[in-house]
Amino acid sequence: MFIFQTDFTMRKTIIITLSLLLSFVTMAQKKIAIVMKNGDVAINKQELIDSIKIVDDGKNPTIGGHEFVDLGLPSGLKWAKMNIGSTSLSDVGAFISWGETEEKEIYTSKNYLAPGSKTETQLEEMGIIENRVLTKEHDAAYVVWGEKWRMPTENDFRELLKSTTAEWTEEFGIPGFKLTAKNGNFIFFPLNGHKANEFKIDRDYPYGRYWTASWSDGYGESVSTSYEISEEYGFDKTIDNRFNGLCIRPVSKADPDPEE
Repeated sequence: MFIFQTDFTMRKTIIITLSLLLSFVTMAQKKIAIVMKNGDVAINKQELIDSIKIVDDGKNPTIGGHEFVDLGLPSGLKWAKMNIGSTSLSDVGAFISWGETEEKEIYTSKNYLAPGSKTETQLEEMGIIENRVLTKEHDAAYVVWGEKWRMPTENDFRELLKSTTAEWTEEFGIPGFKLTAKNGNFIFFPLNGHKANEFKIDRDYPYGRYWTASWSDGYGESVSTSYEISEEYGFDKTIDNRFNGLCIRPVSKADPDPEE
């Protein structure tokens, strides 16, 4: 068997049988040359080749060193493969208060950067929001992952859910929502619970929460917009106290990193 790797965006495993390949090769030819996009040429004797396989190396392309999945969304937005702080697909990652950029031991209004109720104007004056969205300095994705990434807005989540098929399932050993796009690519939102006050509501709790970067309009002056996942109620918009610790799934419109 002759095996090589190429730079397909998602590196899907594709097997090209020898019979299909040889249908384009005359019987007089003794060798097959495969030309890579970088100009390298791999040559082997025809009679020694059983099949050709494009190997899936298990990795997605990256932006700023972080893996993303291209779901073919109308906006061109790319969603991160994992949450901020995740080290694997089974790791839910960091729990961060809205507008803050680090985890902490306790999540209360008293130790939050903007304690108590705050109007839109007050949050703007504090430099936390601009045009009802978190500023770069208070966007955890931008601060932690770099300038190519940001937190998703409410509109970003709407596009995501409109452009994919949502399925409650189990992936990588944990329950959650698998969102599959028309191009066959998918991202997975694991059931993560959230952190409130001095305790964490873990995966045994039937709900999970993910922050948006969007200020909440009309739901009080101490909450912001989040999205909740649960087997019972689906994947839908909700609100959370800003001081609560929720997970964050970054998004980007930047160009992918060059292939190594």
